[in-house]
Amino acid sequence: MKSDGIALVALLITAQVWLSPQAIAQTPDRIWIAQREATAPDLGERVTYSHAGGLFTVEVPRTWEQENLGDDQVSRAFFVDPDGPSWIGIAIFKSDEAPLSAQELGFRLQKDLKNVFRDRPNFIMDLEPTLQNDNSVRVSFQYDEGTVVMQGNSFIQQNDGYLSLIYIVVPSDQFQELKPSINQILNSYQVNANVLW
Repeated sequence: MKSDGIALVALLITAQVWLSPQAIAQTPDRIWIAQREATAPDLGERVTYSHAGGLFTVEVPRTWEQENLGDDQVSRAFFVDPDGPSWIGIAIFKSDEAPLSAQELGFRLQKDLKNVFRDRPNFIMDLEPTLQNDNSVRVSFQYDEGTVVMQGNSFIQQNDGYLSLIYIVVPSDQFQELKPSINQILNSYQVNANVLW
């Protein structure tokens, strides 16, 4: 997933789609802790996280804490900075629908963002989803967590019968500095569509 030349804004996502399961509707309580200071997250040293069933891999910061909240319909993995409010969320689920257009993917992502963040202070998101070079779709957004403005990007993509979403959220005043590492993490996400659900 690419994030070329983006004014990236706060991110956290879920994938509630019309008749599809809710992807990130379940989120760890600790990502909403407003009291955490906006320390600069360390994205430099990373390890490869592999889904237990081999469904996907992604590079994540070595020191971040990992939590799974999957069920029989959606596999969810969260990675949380233990020293600040930054986090990564990934959700993937089987979709029996025909391939979706970029417009349909963007609509689903926006709908999910609204469902998850509508109660977060000062939540805003892009009104126009952006198609990326790899055919994923991006929606940028932001919200306030206590006194900290959180910023990032959300993506949705389809891979041979799977829909997946990936999100990275960091304090907005650190985003530009972290952007190269964020892009590397996003581009490291790989789905193995040959794995049976």
